[in-house]
Amino acid sequence: MPVLDLPRWNTVAAWLRTVEILREDEDLSNAVQTWVVWDGEPPSTTPAFPLLELEPLLGPLDWYSPADQAGDLIVRYSFTVKSYDAEDYMNFFGAIVNALYPRNETERCNAIQASLRQCGAQTGQWTFAMPLTDPDPQARADGIYTCQGQMRLNMVHNINP
Repeated sequence: MPVLDLPRWNTVAAWLRTVEILREDEDLSNAVQTWVVWDGEPPSTTPAFPLLELEPLLGPLDWYSPADQAGDLIVRYSFTVKSYDAEDYMNFFGAIVNALYPRNETERCNAIQASLRQCGAQTGQWTFAMPLTDPDPQARADGIYTCQGQMRLNMVHNINP
């Protein structure tokens, strides 16, 4: 729950909708033991693995039209799993993609994109700017493996109605 009493910006609505989509996905909800989504709850000091952290970032805005500016909602994601197998993080990235673009479910995929457009996204389609990769390909001695990535959603903001 935010501490500032400010109107909700459309980028925040798109962020919250994206978190909701990912958390509701059956594969991700079955795989992830700890979610860190910056929702006002402090992260656990003793998280269970696998752990998924989603961090919203704002990209620069530029003119889109005389009344609108456009810019990216960037989500940095970090996945931590106790494993020595790269297939775990590669398949997990596939699960993120499939949550946002459900395979063989055109109607659901279109509904997800429409819900993001209702929040102000230009197309409702996430771009994976940096797929889930491991910055340090060696798992720690305890087998904990952390990978990071980024995705972005182009947002349009009406600033001059």
